[in-house]
Amino acid sequence: MSADLRVQADAIDSVMANPLLFFLDVAGAEGDRGDGQLRGVRQTFPWASSSRAWGELPKDRPILPACGGGGRASRAGSLLEKNGFKVTGFCGLKDYKGAKGKPARKSDK
Repeated sequence: MSADLRVQADAIDSVMANPLLFFLDVAGAEGDRGDGQLRGVRQTFPWASSSRAWGELPKDRPILPACGGGGRASRAGSLLEKNGFKVTGFCGLKDYKGAKGKPARKSDK
């Protein structure tokens, strides 16, 4: 995914304000995000390559992949676009200074 589609850390809150946005957590190990986890995230989805996981992603909503530094999120965004998903960009959370905390679980929505 092109670097110009990277959502900078200071713009993440404004992008997250979109109520239709599906936040896709593609971080590997728990520590991959550093302390940059987002508080109040509407959806989190551990990255998986299984067909079951792909089937759970919305094709009718914008998706924002995120990880610690942005590299994995960029690759995930490219793969999602190639498979017909609407990708709004990608982001890394290590430099994020907004509302941090454990993301909300899917069942909390």
